[in-house]
Amino acid sequence: MKAIFGVLGLVIVAVVIGMLAKKQVSSVAIPQVPVAPGQPAAAAPGTTPKQQMDQLKQGLESTLQQPRPGEEQGK
Repeated sequence: MKAIFGVLGLVIVAVVIGMLAKKQVSSVAIPQVPVAPGQPAAAAPGTTPKQQMDQLKQGLESTLQQPRPGEEQGK
């Protein structure tokens, strides 16, 4: 009898944890990546992975070339 209550308790705990995990996973929002001005928001549907990598590199390079806000030119 003691074993039945033990197994039943474990099953109930597993169900509760499963429900909480499902609720937690479904409530997680995918963060939106901000797009730099002048850059396309998303890759075109017919682009190849190489083209996507080239676009990413160009976007990163242009972002890195921009001066930091509030930074003085030539201290």
